[in-house]
Amino acid sequence: MDEVTGDLLFFGYEIANAPYIHVGTADKNGNVVSAFPVTIESPVMMHDFSITGNRFLKNRKSYFFPNNWSSFFISKFRIFYLFPNLENFMIIMDLPLIFEKTLMFTNPSKMPFFFNSSRASRFGLIPRNSTDESSTRWFTAKACFVFHVLNSWEEGDEVLLYATR
Repeated sequence: MDEVTGDLLFFGYEIANAPYIHVGTADKNGNVVSAFPVTIESPVMMHDFSITGNRFLKNRKSYFFPNNWSSFFISKFRIFYLFPNLENFMIIMDLPLIFEKTLMFTNPSKMPFFFNSSRASRFGLIPRNSTDESSTRWFTAKACFVFHVLNSWEEGDEVLLYATR
């Protein structure tokens, strides 16, 4: 939630039918301002997403983690903590941990997801004020899976994303 505007940015994913990802924004009164699908090739496990910010503090006491984790994340990963307002982009992840319906029936004791290491990972950069998917820019990386995003921000014309992989 954006503590300045009160906006809530959200995502959801569908594993049975396309479109597989939806993103949106609700205002401080809970009214949905925008909500739209984003087209991806197959149903994936999208565990997290991120929102960029331009304003950040170095070495701030952790807002998200216990104090004993704070120094580890700052020194090891050089993480900067954002002021609690959201800025320009949502980042969604189309990663190769893919849902496969047939796995539910062939081996019901296991999760119906498989990691397809031959499929690239894609990161979609969506402007915060978008009302449809047409302005989404996709960036490709080597196959990976991201459980949680630690931080993302903008530096000049670059967007940086720190995540557990």
